[in-house]
Formats: sequence, structure tokens, C-alpha cells
Amino acid sequence: DVQPALYFARYIHNENYSPLLTTKDSNKQKIEVTYNRFAEEFEATLKTKLNELFDSSIPFERCPDSESNTICAFCDFKTLCKR
Repeated sequence: DVQPALYFARYIHNENYSPLLTTKDSNKQKIEVTYNRFAEEFEATLKTKLNELFDSSIPFERCPDSESNTICAFCDFKTLCKR
């Protein structure tokens, strides 16, 4: 079973740092996240998003102007949408 992880360079040398993802069960106990646990939902969402991205009948839509100050400040693609 594959286990997803996120590596944060800023924290990687901390003694208690772990890149493994965790969630909490109904008793608020930490449990490690495994791919099999979320595979069906993840794959369905991914397929939906990919179909949307490659559907030529859906035009590209950039983020709303009202949110551009906060979202675009750190966006790597702001030059593509001409902000």
C-alpha cells in the first residue's frame, strides 16, 4: 500500500518532523493515511477534474478579480493570465 507524504524543506531537519500524512479517527486518535483508504474517492475526483480540463467546450476561467490580490501574489502562472 502506498502512503502519501508531503516534504516541507523548512521543517525536514526538525527532530519530530514526519512527511507522512495523518488524519484522526472518531476517537480523535491520529492514524496514518494510506492510498487504499482514499483511492476510490481520489481517482473519481481526479477523473472528473481531468475531463473538465481537457473539455474544449469549457473555456479557461481565471480566478475572480476580487480574489486576485491574495491568490495571484504567489501564483507561478500569473503571467499566463496577464495579471
